[in-house]
Amino acid sequence: MKLCIFLLLFLLWGCSRRETVPYDNRRSLALLDACEAIIADDNTAAMAALQQMEIISGQDDFSTETQLAISRRQDFDKAEELLRQRDYQGLRLFLAQCKASGRVGAELDGFEPLPDALEQLELFRSRMPWERSSVLKDALEELEPHVATLSASPAFVAFHQEQLATLKRLEVKEAAERAQGFLARMERAQVAGAVRDYEEARQEFRADQPDHRFFQMEGTLLKGGLPTVKNGEETTFAVALVANWAKLKGGLRAQAISTLKPIMVHAGICGIVANALQFGALEDYEALFLAARDVKCGVSGALVRQYMGKLNLSDKPARLTPWPGIYETVELISKQIDTQNNQEQQ
Repeated sequence: MKLCIFLLLFLLWGCSRRETVPYDNRRSLALLDACEAIIADDNTAAMAALQQMEIISGQDDFSTETQLAISRRQDFDKAEELLRQRDYQGLRLFLAQCKASGRVGAELDGFEPLPDALEQLELFRSRMPWERSSVLKDALEELEPHVATLSASPAFVAFHQEQLATLKRLEVKEAAERAQGFLARMERAQVAGAVRDYEEARQEFRADQPDHRFFQMEGTLLKGGLPTVKNGEETTFAVALVANWAKLKGGLRAQAISTLKPIMVHAGICGIVANALQFGALEDYEALFLAARDVKCGVSGALVRQYMGKLNLSDKPARLTPWPGIYETVELISKQIDTQNNQEQQ
């Protein structure tokens, strides 16, 4: 028994004399430093701590993956900074370098189409404001390949919709301007009796705007109906009425003139012509001649002859004489007008 107790005491004494091997916690400390640096968004300190981990423990999968993730985040920050500086060429070169190094990750996937898209957008904006729809339409077509990329921004989506609305407004405005030009040509041709000029203008008008109110009004009149005339459509109605006067029945002519009477001041020269054709008053023809003179518009010989027919001239001969009077003089002038109009059309 005494011997056993002695041996136990000897063993315990020997154990108390053996030195304890210290625990190597350097990797844990480096890992802690790396995590704190990542949380603080200090990429430089995080990379240093992760590299220290590799020095301590050799190949370390966690360190390798984390360094790659940090490198990619640094690449993202660099690309974002180049975008803020509008250095699109610098961004192209940087992305090419990243691709060549093999470190391109999902973080940079969306950057590659941005330089071209943003450059095109800046070019688009530099051409504003838009004065012609054709220019805006061309610019929108050039921008179209980049719309999908740029539409990631709600601000661009709103901007793009605004440009499309502007295009529509310009197209409507320009169509109205062209229509006014066609109607002016047709009006002058009707007053001057230039049939060929009228038909050419009408055909061009129809090819450009087949659904214009002029053609709707004309169709209604030819079917025996009376079209509604809205504000701004007075001249359109007057031109359609005079152009088709000979094809209309007397009752419809009277109804058309009744419609035209309250808006005559806005109906242009064709409104005066229609009034003269309906009532045949001398003052209507004289008003027509004065209005035509003011806008330098020729008057057809037929209208002049109709005017002369309304005059009560005592020296009106049954045939032309060697000594022409007032009536004969006007008759000759009206024929000269018709001849001149025909020559101009040829």
